[in-house]
Amino acid sequence: MKKTRYPRETAMQMADVFTEAIIPVCGNHVIGGSIRREKSMVGDIEILAVPNYREEEVREDLFTWNTVQHCLLEEKLRKMADAGHIEPRHKSDGSLISWLRDDAQKRYIAMWFHAAGARIPLDLFIIRQDRLDWWGWHLLLRTGPGDANQALVTPGHKYGLKPSDILIQKGIVYKHGKPYPLRTEQAVFDTWDMHYVPPRQRSIEAYQNARKPLDPELR
Repeated sequence: MKKTRYPRETAMQMADVFTEAIIPVCGNHVIGGSIRREKSMVGDIEILAVPNYREEEVREDLFTWNTVQHCLLEEKLRKMADAGHIEPRHKSDGSLISWLRDDAQKRYIAMWFHAAGARIPLDLFIIRQDRLDWWGWHLLLRTGPGDANQALVTPGHKYGLKPSDILIQKGIVYKHGKPYPLRTEQAVFDTWDMHYVPPRQRSIEAYQNARKPLDPELR
């Protein structure tokens, strides 16, 4: 089935409506994907968000209290779902792609977003406290495009761009075996020995051309 495309202006307007709704429960958010790359037609909305939390003291027994954190963003999403503003998306076989759960903190929510009589697919990437040091890395990936992302995570000996001393596991970047923060996109390009490429210019060809010349002493 051919994927529906939406004019960037329409998608941007709907993205603005969604982000306005979540601003009170987020510490930060960015619209990524093909909207950020300024494509004229887009297939969906991609948003990264850092949630705020509410702490509650809960008694476990007569002598023990525990501090429980409630994700305000998840609470807001549930209210939006109850009001019919968002609904889960499904795979072709009818199974859920990724939706809110009571027993786990989700990092990715795939939804349909309804606004002004229209609906559009929206992917929400929730950057929790344990991934904040890699905000730049996640923003770069969620801006895309996909083939350029694949080049970034493919080692050089397999004709990719990833440095040999970099390891990526579960959204965390390691260098020489230790967690290596990448808080900005510029930090990612510097670590990959590449010149910065603006979002609207990003492609696998642009990334390949952005590689810095090898230091003569290392030739």
